[in-house]
Formats: sequence, C-alpha cells, structure tokens
Amino acid sequence: MAKISKFRVAAAAAALCIVPAVAFAWGQQAEFETHIHGHEFYRVSVESNQCELKMRVLFTAPEAGYKNEFPAKNFYRFHVRLRLDEERNVVTRIFSNSAPGTRGYNYVLDTTAEGCWSKQEHKIRGVDIEGCRGTGCTPEPFK
Repeated sequence: MAKISKFRVAAAAAALCIVPAVAFAWGQQAEFETHIHGHEFYRVSVESNQCELKMRVLFTAPEAGYKNEFPAKNFYRFHVRLRLDEERNVVTRIFSNSAPGTRGYNYVLDTTAEGCWSKQEHKIRGVDIEGCRGTGCTPEPFK
C-alpha cells in the first residue's frame, strides 16, 4: 500500500508541474463585420503558445471583384491590426488574395524579443483592416 501512495503522490506532483505550462496558453475570438473593396471580414481569432501569438482572420471575397478584364485588377492586398488590451497591437504582413470565396489568413507573431508578453492573456479590443486593389498596390499604413 505504501508503494501505491508514493506513486499517487509522484503522479500528483508531476501533474502540478504540468499545470503552469498549460496555464500560459489562452485564446479568444471575436465576430465583427467590415467591408474592404467588397471583401467581408467577419472573424478574428487569437491563440497563444508560450511566446508565440497565432492569429487567424476570416473573410469572404466577392465573385464580382475577380471578373475584371484587366488581370491586375483581380488582385487585392490587405493587412490587419489586432488591437489588444494594455495597448498591445499585432500588425500582420501584407497578404494577397486573387480568387473569390471564403478565405482565411494566418499570422504568427513571436513576442520573445518584447518580453514574451503573449504568455499573459489579453482581451481583443478591436480590429483594423486596410486594403488596396491591384498587383502593385500597397495598403495604407495604420494611424
């Protein structure tokens, strides 16, 4: 019986050591609606994994926006700023879309150099999106 008790104590101690590592992971999502060049952006999700913050933005690209006789006009570029509490922002790279339909864009930010702030849970405060049309375009910077 003493062996069983020691095993249970060891198992419980091991479980307690694992809990803090799991506690660092957090995630949330927010529904919103905004239209940029006919594209409907409607959901953002964010998930942490230690010092990495993974973000996903979902949108629908309109069929009509990709039927221009000039191929360069059937191409859009966007970037997203996710505003979190404590004045934290996640700004994606510029990403492109060249076809209609439901789409998702994934972005990962490594916060190690900034003190690994993504380990602490943050609340979503807002989403800003800028976009442009044409292969050589650049979306406006965020203000």
